[in-house]
Amino acid sequence: MKPSEILLTRLRDELGLPIGNGNFIQRTYAGANQKSIGAWTWCLTGPANDGYRGRLGSQYPVTELVHYARLTAFHDRIDDIHILPSDDLKLR
Repeated sequence: MKPSEILLTRLRDELGLPIGNGNFIQRTYAGANQKSIGAWTWCLTGPANDGYRGRLGSQYPVTELVHYARLTAFHDRIDDIHILPSDDLKLR
């Protein structure tokens, strides 16, 4: 499985996020300046009716997140969902 597929499965199974099968992770191509102030490196996209289009993502790259043992999600004040590692424990 690709890292993006692994992460989507973990978001569904571990965090209980109702992410449909038609969704996929899209890289945002944020530059270093944008990333330094919190820009996401990826966001979820797919069918417009799923409620998450462009509203779920992370500063952490997908390839890094899949190595953490535990993930967490939080809603910010504009109701975007941020995905973060919940600790420093990595699987590999």
